[in-house]
Amino acid sequence: MFEQKRITILAELVRHTGRHVPAAFIKQTVKFIPSIERFHNLITGIYKPLWSEYALSIVMKLSSPYAHKDEVVFLEDGRWLMVYSPRAGGLYHSDNRALVRCMEERIPLGVFKQLTGKTDRYYGSPYRVLG
Repeated sequence: MFEQKRITILAELVRHTGRHVPAAFIKQTVKFIPSIERFHNLITGIYKPLWSEYALSIVMKLSSPYAHKDEVVFLEDGRWLMVYSPRAGGLYHSDNRALVRCMEERIPLGVFKQLTGKTDRYYGSPYRVLG
């Protein structure tokens, strides 16, 4: 059941790859797509819903508190690579374990990159859906 929920959410997210979307679309997805509560809560970088043992999505924010900033490199063939700093607390933190589990088991997750600071009180910052 939870695997199907994840597949449904990520399949919908793929339809928006490359688009610029407001924070509200990510955090309050249900207002835009009634069948999906949210793609990410925008509280921390890694979003692991309670119903899943895997991270569902990550957000690359402009105001990252980490010394090593998150980066995305776009390749000529349309692929992209990223460097992402896990949440403070090491692998003891459940969010980090959920993200590592995705990498080890090759489980896909959504990735959003913040484009500018908060620009609108309701919609928030714009983000690019990387996929």
